[in-house]
Amino acid sequence: MKKQSLFYGIILIGIGLLFLLQNWEITVAARWFDWPTLLLITGFAFMAESIFKRVPLSFLPGLLLLIFGLHFHFLEWFANWPNHISIYAVFIGSAILLDYIQTRRSGWFTGLLLLLIGAAFFYSNELRGIIGESIFSPMYRFGPLLLIILGIYFTLRNKT
Repeated sequence: MKKQSLFYGIILIGIGLLFLLQNWEITVAARWFDWPTLLLITGFAFMAESIFKRVPLSFLPGLLLLIFGLHFHFLEWFANWPNHISIYAVFIGSAILLDYIQTRRSGWFTGLLLLLIGAAFFYSNELRGIIGESIFSPMYRFGPLLLIILGIYFTLRNKT
């Protein structure tokens, strides 16, 4: 119970601050009165728990919630912020790599693979011009199947 008090405390403080700012009608804070802010608060709580209470399993979910919370806010605030589906693979791959650096658990290969494939899909038009359509087309077509096959392999490998 004591390990969770920091997490729940930050959640209550964050949501309480949102309600307080909304009740006081603080116009500067109005852009934060949206659901991505709840992702940020929860992500911050997980990260604080990971860092201050030394709970390494909280690092990755906290980082992902922070990244996605910022991403969804940036989509609303910045007209040119990318919203391609591949950006999510880049975010998740980056978070897994940062988790590996922070905790030294496994996952570096998955993180790197997601980061590279996500970046390849994000920059697919530019890559077609650089490496040519004949090389890029099979990678673009079969890249998702490679992810599925590797995912099945990693899932079943631990069961046997």
